Amino acid sequence: TGEWRDAHFCEYGNARMIRTERWKLIVRYPPHAGDELYDLRADPREAVNRIDDPASAPVVPGLRSRLDAFFERYGSPYRRGVDPLPSFNDSGLW
Repeated sequence: TGEWRDAHFCEYGNARMIRTERWKLIVRYPPHAGDELYDLRADPREAVNRIDDPASAPVVPGLRSRLDAFFERYGSPYRRGVDPLPSFNDSGLW
């Protein structure tokens, strides 16, 4: 079986995601438009969104920083799903 990498990153539509062995953070654009945070050890089925849980709050800045740094370095301006928003819906989610 394969060895676990430190983190996995994904971009789909208006969302970007970082997943570590324990945590999964989904950030939707525009920022804070329905973000999600899951503790995969305690909740492997991702049933409880902990984004507003004060006990989980310290985890978010580090994950968010890693997510932003990854897409700053590896993101392609020709294949970005989050910027700019489509002209037919410039004020809401896709």
